[in-house]
Amino acid sequence: MKPIAVVALGGNALIEKSEDIRAQELQARKAMTALVHLHQRYDLVVTHGNGPQVGNLLLRSEVAGTKAYHVPLDYCVAQSQGEIGYLLSQAIEYVFAKRVRVVTVLTRVTVSQKDHAFAHPSKPIGDFYSVEKTAEWKTRHIPYVSDAGRGYRRVVPSPMPRGIHEAEAIMTLTKSGHIVIAVGGGGIPVSNSQGIEAVIDKDAASALLATSIKAERLIILTAADAVYLDYLSPARRKVTALTVAECRKHLAAGQFPAGSMGPKIMAALSFLQHGGSSVLITDPEHVELALKGKAGTLVVR
Repeated sequence: MKPIAVVALGGNALIEKSEDIRAQELQARKAMTALVHLHQRYDLVVTHGNGPQVGNLLLRSEVAGTKAYHVPLDYCVAQSQGEIGYLLSQAIEYVFAKRVRVVTVLTRVTVSQKDHAFAHPSKPIGDFYSVEKTAEWKTRHIPYVSDAGRGYRRVVPSPMPRGIHEAEAIMTLTKSGHIVIAVGGGGIPVSNSQGIEAVIDKDAASALLATSIKAERLIILTAADAVYLDYLSPARRKVTALTVAECRKHLAAGQFPAGSMGPKIMAALSFLQHGGSSVLITDPEHVELALKGKAGTLVVR
């Protein structure tokens, strides 16, 4: 039996702006080509983001108004898991010429209702709106923020994941030879068998899943080919290897912002601190070279 690797794929790797479904299919095939190299070494579980997709689902619900029932955020996450799971399943079968078995697991993730995130919603979701829309939000007590000068967006809680409901099933399917797609969008947040209107960070949930199913490696596929220091500076420099201590030092120095590499580094630290062997951070195009130590960033204890 091969060791298990959890491969975390960003939602933006599958869709850009208003790309239609057919464009997403082509993009998914391109991204899933990376799995061919990984599958030679590992049994695979693929997780994914869903930010753009959930934004579209919320927009559809908003536009539909009273003509269709309102879809709560936890149900939007569930719908996106089905949509993206189907998209990735088709792409994986295509790049492997149907030589693998693929299954998507609708995944619930436990959160604590005492998490401080519920008192301080901070995750922007959905479309951008004008200042006029904020008057309605104020009436409905919906929190919002001004986002990068592009308008106003709703913000929702982003609590920490505490447990993966379907972890045992995911491990069983993986060990039986399936490539498993799970924990889509960070998972559907639940507490005491009730859905919660929140979103969970995909990287944090992927690290928790990797720990729960005893994965050997966490592989984070992102838009950058590696981790960089002083990323926005002309003097930016690539880092090929990082230790836990170095990660903590650079986080404290503000090198890894919350809206960029920060969550990925935090996920790497969590996985390593709970027994993981190593974390590889790169983009889909450089996976083959990264496995040979010629690209990407390797994070170790």
